[in-house]
Amino acid sequence: MDQSLQNISTRFLDNYYSLVSGFRWQDRTMLMVCANVLTSKNHEANPKKIKECRKLIKQNAGMFSNFRGLSLMVLSTMLSMEENPGENLDKAIEKYDVLKKELSRSEYLTTVSLVLTRIPGIDIDEIAKDAKKLYKLVKKDRPFITGAHDYVYVILFALKNSQVEDSSIKDFNNHSRNLIEDTYVYLRKNYMASSGLRGLSKIIALEAGEAYKEVADKAIQIRDGLNDNKLKIRNGIQQSILGVLACLDVDAKQLVDEITEVHNLLRKQKGFGGFYVDTPTRLMFAASLVSHKYLDESGDTTQHSLINSVISIIIAQQIAMMIMMTTIAASSAAASAG
Repeated sequence: MDQSLQNISTRFLDNYYSLVSGFRWQDRTMLMVCANVLTSKNHEANPKKIKECRKLIKQNAGMFSNFRGLSLMVLSTMLSMEENPGENLDKAIEKYDVLKKELSRSEYLTTVSLVLTRIPGIDIDEIAKDAKKLYKLVKKDRPFITGAHDYVYVILFALKNSQVEDSSIKDFNNHSRNLIEDTYVYLRKNYMASSGLRGLSKIIALEAGEAYKEVADKAIQIRDGLNDNKLKIRNGIQQSILGVLACLDVDAKQLVDEITEVHNLLRKQKGFGGFYVDTPTRLMFAASLVSHKYLDESGDTTQHSLINSVISIIIAQQIAMMIMMTTIAASSAAASAG
């Protein structure tokens, strides 16, 4: 394992154990997600500040606000990295209120609202309206596998389309819809139909555009390579991480080798063995840590670069949030059944 990846893995583990010490009664998968968020931004966990931010959210968000739901811990962690948490929270709530009017209330809109506060000068009203139009189109195409978990992706398409100047494209929403559907149909030859495959299609269509076939083929290579190493990604929402990896300018075999290395490292650490975390979930965190190595923000501060960076951040957090919610819901159901 190279030094960069070793440092990222160590930082992730240090952050996780720091969070475990500070939040002993918090769900462990949630804390792994939070440690991953901190690691992606090269931050050290500060349990005291996270608790202050959690208190801030409870004081400023309504009793039934989604900011106080399952995403509360993740949002508190994200805010703890900001210089002015209160100001960022106010802006996030404002953006969330605009987005939910066009779409609907959802846990998935909270994190994207907070990350969008990093982009100056965006027209959130127009983005929300365009996101709603695109959502209706993709919902019409695949009604049974399209839901609230897709809100973030249509918002990202609307955000990216707002910055594109291409006179050859007359209708960006229909163009995006066709890219998503074409990518899905292409991937469907090698996958079972699922909402996870739809999510993978959206990520590839968003990042690769017309080059979706090449990137989709790379995603399949990464999946097959991991399978050869007896590391299987579930046929569900966890497939989406393949889209993030396939869009990296890195050879598929190298990504497979590095993910395997990090997975094997994590498996030996306290709290990451088979008794605590299943292989697919551990694999998702390993893949995410590898992606951090290549997704570090560049020195380019142009609006276009900033938006691309934010899109990468939101996608990574979206995948982690979906897996976290699914895992916690499954754990709760098992406990109730017992």
